[in-house]
Amino acid sequence: MHTEFNDIPIEKIKPTLLVSAAPDTSLAELAGLRHDRHIHRIVIVEDGKPTGIVTTSDILKAGKKGKVS
Repeated sequence: MHTEFNDIPIEKIKPTLLVSAAPDTSLAELAGLRHDRHIHRIVIVEDGKPTGIVTTSDILKAGKKGKVS
C-alpha cells in the first residue's frame, strides 16, 4: 500500500533529539556538539525562545572563512 506524503503525521518523522545552545556559544563548541551528538542542526535559544538554527553547512562555511579555530 502506497502512503501519500500528505497523510504522514509530523509526529512520525520529527526528530526525537533536540540540541540547543546559547547565542554566545562559540563556533568551535557548536562544531563539537554537532560531532559528538551526530546531528546536523543546533537550535539557538535565548531567553527560552528559539532565535535561529546553526547547521553543519553554516559551521563548514565559517571554517572555510577562518572563523573557527
